[in-house]
Amino acid sequence: MYVKLKYILFMLFLLNSFNFASSLKLGIFPYTDPMQLIKIHNDLREHLSNELGYEIEIYTAQDFVQYYENTKNEFYDIVITPPHLGAIHIKNGFVPLYRYDRLLKPVYVVKNDSSIFKVSDFKNKKIALSNQLSISSISGLVEISSNSIDISKHNLINTKTHQAAVTSVIFGESDVAIKRILL
Repeated sequence: MYVKLKYILFMLFLLNSFNFASSLKLGIFPYTDPMQLIKIHNDLREHLSNELGYEIEIYTAQDFVQYYENTKNEFYDIVITPPHLGAIHIKNGFVPLYRYDRLLKPVYVVKNDSSIFKVSDFKNKKIALSNQLSISSISGLVEISSNSIDISKHNLINTKTHQAAVTSVIFGESDVAIKRILL
C-alpha cells in the first residue's frame, strides 16, 4: 500500500481545521472485477476509516493503464498496487506503508483433458493474459520465453482480469491462461 504521506497529513489537518468533507480515496489495482475488489478490501476500508476517523471510499479503474493514469494524476489518496508499479508510484511521491511478504508466482491454467503438461507444451497455443501489464503475465511470458518458445502476438489473448483469462480457457477461446498466486 502506498500513500502520499505529506499530502495525507496536510489533508487530515485541513479536514480537521475547516470541517471539509471527511473522506479519502483508496485506489485498488484492477486485478479482478470491481465488486470482488470491494468485497476483498472492505475490512481494510473499515479499519482505515476507524483508525483515521475519515470515511474511506474504494476506487479502481477500468484497466491497468487507466489505474496508472489515475495514480499519476493524484486521483487516489492511498493506493494498493502490484510490486512492479510500486517504484513508479514512489517516484511520483507515494510512500510505501506496507509490502506483501509473499512471492507472486505465475500459474498456468488448462482444461482437465488438455494435452498441455509443461511449459514446453505451450508452443503454438493460444495464451490468455489478464493484461500484459500484470506481474503474472510479465513473469509468465518471461518463463515461457526462457523455455525457448517464441510467442507470436496472434497467439496472445488479452483480457481484463485473471478470472476472464481463466474463463477463456473454459470456453475454448484459449488453450492456457496465466494467472497469479501468492506464495
